[in-house]
Amino acid sequence: MKAPAFFRRHLGLCLGGLALAAFASGFFLWPDAPLPAPTLASGTPAPPSAAVPDLREPAEDFHTYLHVLRTGGCEITRPVAIAWLDRISRENSVLTGDQTSCVMDMITDGGHPAWDSGYRQHLFNSAFNALHRSRIGEPFTLQLLHLSLHDTDRIMRLYALQHLGSQRRVGHLPDSPLSEKVRASLHEMAGAREEEVSGYAINLLVSWDGAKDGEDDGEPEPFLKDLALATAADTARPVDIRVTALHAAGSASLPLARTLATSAGEHVMLRKAAIARIGRYGTTEDLASLESLRTESSRLAQASEPALLNLRNRLQDPSASAPIPYP
Repeated sequence: MKAPAFFRRHLGLCLGGLALAAFASGFFLWPDAPLPAPTLASGTPAPPSAAVPDLREPAEDFHTYLHVLRTGGCEITRPVAIAWLDRISRENSVLTGDQTSCVMDMITDGGHPAWDSGYRQHLFNSAFNALHRSRIGEPFTLQLLHLSLHDTDRIMRLYALQHLGSQRRVGHLPDSPLSEKVRASLHEMAGAREEEVSGYAINLLVSWDGAKDGEDDGEPEPFLKDLALATAADTARPVDIRVTALHAAGSASLPLARTLATSAGEHVMLRKAAIARIGRYGTTEDLASLESLRTESSRLAQASEPALLNLRNRLQDPSASAPIPYP
């Protein structure tokens, strides 16, 4: 399944220049509808003494996953281990008890030292998807929270945060002492200026019980609105954090978006995000500015043209609120 709309439009683009294409394309998070009843995954767990799989044509099964987990795998077996987990998710299956234990142990231990960061990100994300179906509850939530707070890989922390949000949306993280613990941790992340995932922590808090990720169905509470605006305006912050925070500010982002969109010294990705906000919340007075931005460069035109279309549609139909589909 695809990434939430906001991450596809903003964060994935900001991080793409940092050779993080896997982050932009590797999300397979759950839809917001309740999950249908799962069926058991086919196959039985492989015992520790199981034979090594055929390394020329490894089967897409738990045996190959175990081989990769124990040995680190190779360029042939590693993708197959991911494919097995993805198939479990795609087919609405659920891991067996032994399979769940192995996958949870992998997450707890941090994975094999031979895995590079990109492979670890991809495999763990696929594992998160499969574990959502297993409905193991609090232990999984606690592992996601631990990763989001402490993992040394920033992208892994973002993955863990997104899956916490997914758990909340599909009803696997109801109001409870644990959900309050998660919210408290998110508030700490959101308010820490040096925190490298603060932008998404703000966004997740805004959408916790309101708008879906990437949509504008609600407005943030005053504390989060002010924090989001201050973060988006902070030139010392990384671009992707500022983009995420700008999005999280809701309609209050319009005045700042107007400034950022026309600031030649700002990063083009931040300017494009600001243009998108103008398309979402702007008025007739913004039409001329968007027309001018469209001719400034081809990259700004990628945001300005759909923003103009969206703005004109809203002026004709104020109830229209479609997201802005710029690449």
